[in-house]
Amino acid sequence: MVAALRRQGYDPSRHDFYEPGLADFAYDAKAMIPHDSPRHTMAQRCAERGVGIIDGPAGLTIKSQPREVNRGGKRLAPHLVEEVRRQRLAKSPALATRDQTELRQQIVEDHGFALSEE
Repeated sequence: MVAALRRQGYDPSRHDFYEPGLADFAYDAKAMIPHDSPRHTMAQRCAERGVGIIDGPAGLTIKSQPREVNRGGKRLAPHLVEEVRRQRLAKSPALATRDQTELRQQIVEDHGFALSEE
């Protein structure tokens, strides 16, 4: 671990500690917290990543930032759409005369999950 950190330009002291929740990859130097300013460094790293911490060093608590969700559309697995469509047709046979593509789109809007950027 020390060799990997030194390759990244970080020379760890024996009192520094590694916080894997702040790492982008294994042995990320950004996840090393120096012993002389753990609260400040943890707060700074959490703000950079948009993550929160509860009961960190010396009782440090930071709220996480909400993730942005792309509200551009919704998605629902095709077999679930068909299951709901069959249920609706069983309850109301008059829906059989309606355009089934529109019915499927309405089901996705009613029951689907918003697509996200991740």
